[in-house]
Amino acid sequence: MNFLHYYVDSAVSSYCAFLVAEKLASEWLYGYRPSFILVEFTDAVAEITRRVEWSYRQVVLRAVMYIVAEKIAEKMGCEALIIGESIGQASS
Repeated sequence: MNFLHYYVDSAVSSYCAFLVAEKLASEWLYGYRPSFILVEFTDAVAEITRRVEWSYRQVVLRAVMYIVAEKIAEKMGCEALIIGESIGQASS
């Protein structure tokens, strides 16, 4: 298990995500040291903002994030991806 976080606009947000990953790892992954992979995504967000109609941006951003995560998982030999979102949750 490894952790993947997209840096979109805030170093503080990324740091908080790291702290959460660190806590999860210390409490649930005894004896295993996961990687924390940080992907700089500001250019992708800017490109999506420039090219995609406002009403589709969130969906396109998530789709691109899934594609990137899949590529990273394949490269690392991961067998599964677990995303941290609730299917029933509305996006803000």
